[in-house]
Amino acid sequence: MEMRQVIVKNFHLVSYNRFNSREDNDDNDEDNLANQSIRNISSGCNTSGSRYYRLSAVCLTLLCVLLISAVSVLWVKFNNLTTKNTDLQTHYSNLILEKEQLQTSYENLTFERNQLQIMYSNLNRDKDQLQASYNNLTVERDRLQTSYNNLTVERDRLQTSYNNLTVERDRLQTSYNKLSVERDQLQTSYNNLTIERDRLQTSYNNLITVRDQDQAKCKELANEMAKLQTNYSTMANQKDQLQKEKDEIQNRLREIAAQAKLGWVYFSFGLYFISTEKKSWTEARADCRKKGADLVIIKTKEEEEVLVKQLGNDKAWIGLNDRPVEGTWKWVDGTALTTAYWVPGEPNDSGNEDCAELWGLLDKQGWNDRPCNDRVRWICEKPFRTSQW
Repeated sequence: MEMRQVIVKNFHLVSYNRFNSREDNDDNDEDNLANQSIRNISSGCNTSGSRYYRLSAVCLTLLCVLLISAVSVLWVKFNNLTTKNTDLQTHYSNLILEKEQLQTSYENLTFERNQLQIMYSNLNRDKDQLQASYNNLTVERDRLQTSYNNLTVERDRLQTSYNNLTVERDRLQTSYNKLSVERDQLQTSYNNLTIERDRLQTSYNNLITVRDQDQAKCKELANEMAKLQTNYSTMANQKDQLQKEKDEIQNRLREIAAQAKLGWVYFSFGLYFISTEKKSWTEARADCRKKGADLVIIKTKEEEEVLVKQLGNDKAWIGLNDRPVEGTWKWVDGTALTTAYWVPGEPNDSGNEDCAELWGLLDKQGWNDRPCNDRVRWICEKPFRTSQW
């Protein structure tokens, strides 16, 4: 029993020393430990004096040494495996972290790819829209160029017709001047025609300027003259139309002359008759209708100013009333009043004033509402019979 305790004690001592030293193949240390154990066992055996025990102790010691060596070798291998396992675990953790980073990068790249795909689709759509717009603009440009070329030729031909009409108009003007009796009444019409002539002269000058600017393009237009020959028939039709307009101008002048003998006055707005009698609004309108006209409808400030000048310092009925609905003024043709030229403070409907009159007074000029049964002068308006005027 005592020997066994000594052997176990020596085994623990050897194991402890092997664990602390961690030397894998140190045979010298193992021999020293074995010798020490043998000496310890021998000293114990000498105490007991038994040879059998010494031999058993030696065998057991050798067995323990072998076991300790095996345990030491396994312990070293275990430590190596533990170290490798730790390294592998660290490497695995790093791989997991890299995988997560790569996954995040992959997701970001996927998102960016989708965004870029959307942007690419939008850009393709915008490109297609811009291409369609460009094609439409190209077609429109070609169409406008063709129209411009046609109008250039048409303008030159119309200029010639215009000059002929100008000569003809001057001749008619000479005939017009011979009507000395109606000259004062037709003077306003003449002035309007003069203004129109000046306007046409300005347009003519503008066309001359444009023509001079387009002179540089004549070489290009020369190649297209053959194609434009087909427009000759169209211009011939326009010439016929201009001839019709000239005939209507002559008819208009003859009508002006005829109406002037009946007391009618011509302005650029139409034919007007200013009565010298005084009647109620209803009677005045009936008289206008007998003449194939109606009470005047004043559309512009210029027309009103001309009528005020012809009326003089007096008053006259016009074709405006609010008899059906109080406050709702309408012209005799049924149209509603949109632009008015009332005298300040009018209309005031003082004493059931449902009809409108024109004031040509020196201190007051404009419209006034008045009882329809009052008797004042009146102004008739008659359109021309010709279709173009």
